[in-house]
Amino acid sequence: MTVYGVWRCSTDQQDQERQIRALKNAGATVIRGDKITGKSDFSQRTELSKTLKEMKSGDTLILSELSRLHRSFIGMVNEVSNLLERGIQIKTLDGR
Repeated sequence: MTVYGVWRCSTDQQDQERQIRALKNAGATVIRGDKITGKSDFSQRTELSKTLKEMKSGDTLILSELSRLHRSFIGMVNEVSNLLERGIQIKTLDGR
């Protein structure tokens, strides 16, 4: 069982180190992220996509918030549902 952490920065001026530290403190052992705007096409989130494909039943995904999974609310709900159906736990740093 692996604990994955995923971060995202919207601009080159943002620093992902704060997010990485928070993910490590929450127990993530594999941490990946994308520097990409929230308005960019979801398919451009290569590290998130790679992580979601790699995860197996029993793994845990840690995110700052659920909205990091997809641009739209419907897409986020669908992704959460898919992960739960696959037996993957989801944890958010915002406690929701």
